[in-house]
Amino acid sequence: MSSVLKELHREHRKTARLLDLLERQAGRLEGCTAAELTQLRQLIQYFGFYRERVHHKKEDIVFTYLQRRCPDSMELIHNLQAEHALLNDMMARFATLIEKVGSDTLVDKQIIQVEVSEFVTVSRAHMTREELNLFRLAADELSEQDWLQISREISCQVDTVKLQEMAREGGQLYEDIVAFDSLFGTESDGLLH
Repeated sequence: MSSVLKELHREHRKTARLLDLLERQAGRLEGCTAAELTQLRQLIQYFGFYRERVHHKKEDIVFTYLQRRCPDSMELIHNLQAEHALLNDMMARFATLIEKVGSDTLVDKQIIQVEVSEFVTVSRAHMTREELNLFRLAADELSEQDWLQISREISCQVDTVKLQEMAREGGQLYEDIVAFDSLFGTESDGLLH
């Protein structure tokens, strides 16, 4: 398996843990403190940025190469890209609701929990489709030369500076993730780095 696919798979595992944390935080909205609301905002900001500007960008580069090598994959790729857009829209709606909670606007917390539940369900199903369909196909169809080119393009296009800046600012969020991971006997695995 290429290092790019290994990295994407690792990012899916990390995303699954972030989804767990998102569910947990959203489930504690009733009577949450300003600090907890800030942590939830940080999680949404980090999660939204990471998926849209880092992870999906990497996948889009792989998609481009896969379309060249395997034109039959175009429908699958189109569907996955449409899901990327859907997930971004869902995250934006959820972020808007959280901002309303923070501004003391009356928001039914159950609506937020439903939004989170739907987002988590769609995200998990999406990652499963990518793992079972796209990643396997890419592993079979792309050459070593393709993977070298993909790696080069990823290193040129992914905004790692912004990602590292967010990691430095996410101190409490990072501590929460480490604590959450320790509940399940796992390590943070550099989740914010």
